Amino acid sequence: TSIDKIFLTLSKRNQELINRFIEYKRGSVCDSRLLKLFYSLVKFADLLEIDFDKATRDEITMGWNRIYASTEISDKSKQDEYVHIRQAFKYWFGNDEEMPRVVRSMRPPKIRGRLRIPSKMPTEQFIYNAIKLCRNFWDKFFISYYAFDGGARPVELRSLKWKDLEK
Repeated sequence: TSIDKIFLTLSKRNQELINRFIEYKRGSVCDSRLLKLFYSLVKFADLLEIDFDKATRDEITMGWNRIYASTEISDKSKQDEYVHIRQAFKYWFGNDEEMPRVVRSMRPPKIRGRLRIPSKMPTEQFIYNAIKLCRNFWDKFFISYYAFDGGARPVELRSLKWKDLEK
């Protein structure tokens, strides 16, 4: 892919740092997330045009501000990029700090919540009636467990689809 070609144009030091971080994360995140981490770091390294360990706080902030101000990148993608860059810098240069100084001034992207609360929430009586109408034990169990004991909010249950469930 084009990201792989860009990776080959990066300095050996940045290639080494990126590979080391990806190997560190392997096993703790799924392969698709590893690929996103890789893409984020390659794009950021290409944008910086300097080794990560030689970049100053100002250079990192200016590079991040270009991503932050971009209108071509969705807010969710910006949020992912933000998290990936900060995680990598913490791993590489954290020295047991909460966050290395070079990335502390990065502004997090603002994500507008998209939670829609239904106009009418199910009442306890409504849930009991739903349990009574179930034809088999499994449906009764599902409704009673998720409605009363599952710890899920009614909004979350209302938006739940069959495809979301695992056997």
